[in-house]
Amino acid sequence: MRVENRDTDFQHLDDNELVLLVQDGDTQALEFLIQRYKSFVRAKAKTYFLVGADHEDIAQEGMIGLYKAIRDFQEPLKLLQNYVLPDKLLPLLKQLQGKNICR
Repeated sequence: MRVENRDTDFQHLDDNELVLLVQDGDTQALEFLIQRYKSFVRAKAKTYFLVGADHEDIAQEGMIGLYKAIRDFQEPLKLLQNYVLPDKLLPLLKQLQGKNICR
């Protein structure tokens, strides 16, 4: 029950505040941010096709990119979503192009 109350607390925090908590070792804040951006990452991953892999493989690569973006995020004036897409997620998906990925 404590976790539910904590999730409610997290809803009132912006991404920058949550990232700071994550970078201080708060795993619940990390899980909350991952859940917040999960549909965003999956929507972006849907636009790619990898020969020999299913959509879930590409989405999982996107989730790895999301985790790295949260871990590496250092720009308090930039929204996390604006950082995730151009700086972490797209390069990761484009890196897969060498592995027969098509868009």
